[in-house]
Amino acid sequence: MFLIYLNFCVNILIMQQKFQFDVCLSERQRVLFIFSENPLVFSYSLSALWTLIHYFEPTTHIFYNVDDRVDLLKAIFKNGLFWFRFKKEKELLKALEKEKGITFVVNLEYERPDKYDFEFPVPSLAVSKEGLKKATITYVPRSEALDAVFLGLLSTLNIRSKDFHIDLGKDLLSKARDFIRYKGHSEKNLLIVSDVSKKKEDLVKEHLSYITKDRLTFIGKDTLSIMDANLILGVLSISSLFISEASIYTYPAQILGVKTYLFPGSSKFLPRSSPKLFIDRGDFRKDIQILLPYSK
Repeated sequence: MFLIYLNFCVNILIMQQKFQFDVCLSERQRVLFIFSENPLVFSYSLSALWTLIHYFEPTTHIFYNVDDRVDLLKAIFKNGLFWFRFKKEKELLKALEKEKGITFVVNLEYERPDKYDFEFPVPSLAVSKEGLKKATITYVPRSEALDAVFLGLLSTLNIRSKDFHIDLGKDLLSKARDFIRYKGHSEKNLLIVSDVSKKKEDLVKEHLSYITKDRLTFIGKDTLSIMDANLILGVLSISSLFISEASIYTYPAQILGVKTYLFPGSSKFLPRSSPKLFIDRGDFRKDIQILLPYSK
């Protein structure tokens, strides 16, 4: 179901004579990971990242273009993180040349892969439906469903997918419960977390207040902005529903077992619907009620 193009340029072969690819990457790699600017693509690429981080021998990998996502990455991956902060992509190449020990680049920017189609000083793997010129290896998925794209990448590399899980300790869950009590939550209320635009949030909250008869604890965008990623994950894990609009927490919410209602917005690439994920069909007032616990 999946294609992989092997674009070994002559100059890359000369520079990287020791690099071998036999449909299974060597575990001895220190990697620069490039992430998508699209929060939804980034969210679903976490599945592939989780497996790759655990596949490679323990080392410090470098993450790029994650300034507003470092908090979440640190909450999921407890150590071995380092990230670049640059305004221009060309500065990335200069820094990579100086950074010792990087042996491979994995470009997970699926929406705009050509933005990072550089001639890196080390071999590179890109995920793209486009014909890239500079990437050493271009993985071309036939499916555009985000979850299938990144699962397919791993299977094509002959790397067994490792179950993605998020560790939440007792102390964190206790803090999460204390926090929602501080926000006025009680057992009679439904706890719902929402990461959508302010205009959409007002409509959703009004509708939820109506159908729950105000038995609602609503954690919206303003509240999320003052919470750290660990606390957000803790609160998500005990919530009844997560409402997302291309949020970076879309995939983690499902890993935590939380039903998610997704407003796709302008996202070009979407995941497949599942029992845990409902994608908006244009009538959230009707559809969202199906996901509430007391509707069954």
